[in-house]
Amino acid sequence: MAGIAKGDVTSMDRKWEKLAAKHDNSYNVSNAVIQLAVDKDNKVWQVDMAVPGHSCTIAPFEKDLKSFLQDYRFDGQNLKLKSKGSYVCNMNPDQTFTWDIDLTIPVYEKKNGKDR
Repeated sequence: MAGIAKGDVTSMDRKWEKLAAKHDNSYNVSNAVIQLAVDKDNKVWQVDMAVPGHSCTIAPFEKDLKSFLQDYRFDGQNLKLKSKGSYVCNMNPDQTFTWDIDLTIPVYEKKNGKDR
């Protein structure tokens, strides 16, 4: 955690690779990603979701963002996000993405200063 807090994610990547080598292929595909696209003022302008084999922009417009960001706080160091809902993906109307998120986590800036 000390390295991660300074923006060095090498130890985290090394641990993931070590664990992945010990497991069958299911270890590498059993995940989901919520990506919050933020501007320089930390305002969310889009939300994407991905699960193995499927991805979708689940909050592409202002009304979708308001619906998704039910409880959102980010002070540059800590993120609080509480959201529950669903979205029919415009790219594939047969795909409905659902979520129930309740988290409070620290956020660390990468050393290159471009990604959080």
